[in-house]
Amino acid sequence: MMGKSYLYERRRQYRLHYPMAERPLLHVGDAGYTIAELSEGGMRVLFNDDPNAPDDYPFEGVIRYIDGEEVHINGKVLRADEHGFSVQFNQGVGMRRIVADQIRLKKKYPMLFDHVDFNQEKQRPAKH
Repeated sequence: MMGKSYLYERRRQYRLHYPMAERPLLHVGDAGYTIAELSEGGMRVLFNDDPNAPDDYPFEGVIRYIDGEEVHINGKVLRADEHGFSVQFNQGVGMRRIVADQIRLKKKYPMLFDHVDFNQEKQRPAKH
């Protein structure tokens, strides 16, 4: 069976899924949101108290990580639904930060990154 992380690695950019307790926050003006997924090119953001996506185009905001680091971003809302919205970055998060979070989360939550290596699957001898 194919793990969830493999499906997202097939995209042009790796998308990191944050467990609920580890999710960074996005601050846009007075509004605060929770980031569920993050890549170099964009993010999936969940509504908290304010069920509205930013109106500015492009909007500017600050991502605050649980370790205290802040990253200034700007981008545009691609789509929104009742749960949140997706953002495409003009200026976003660097790959270094995403990889550092991936390594940290992989150590803390190894089951989230459990997936099948299809190259190894093809090399297994057939059962008789």
